[in-house]
Amino acid sequence: MKRIFVLITVIIVILSLSACDLNPIVNKLNGNEAAAKAQQEKEKYTELADGTYLYKQSGVSTENIIQFIDEENNVLLDSSDIMFVSAKWSEYNSYYIQLEFNEQGTIAFANATKENIGKKLYIVLDEQIISSPTVVDEITDGIVIISNYNNYDELISFFNKLVK
Repeated sequence: MKRIFVLITVIIVILSLSACDLNPIVNKLNGNEAAAKAQQEKEKYTELADGTYLYKQSGVSTENIIQFIDEENNVLLDSSDIMFVSAKWSEYNSYYIQLEFNEQGTIAFANATKENIGKKLYIVLDEQIISSPTVVDEITDGIVIISNYNNYDELISFFNKLVK
């Protein structure tokens, strides 16, 4: 009788475990916590066709001022040139903000990058520099990536500053 009870208990445990998603647990047991964390991050986002994950997309806040400024302190673009702001995550655990310009902004940004190759362009939010990349080539697709975020919380905090 005791053997039957133990056998039934084992079967119940196996059936209940088969209904669970054990990937995070197995990854942790195997010492692969990075894979477990990546799996958790994926669940917060919508997977896109290009293999990236989108947290949220929105227009830019009218309360915040985003500017693109050259080394001579000329404002080349501003918030009015930005159509969408997206918070994204890639398979390589890279958190980033993607700015997508409207038609006018795309043209202005292409000109700005073409005229400033080898120079810095400053991305400024409310008079604070948030990024200062050196322009390597003309960018004509109207998309800017800001990728200096260490984790999900930093990314979402900055995203919320841009859209609220």
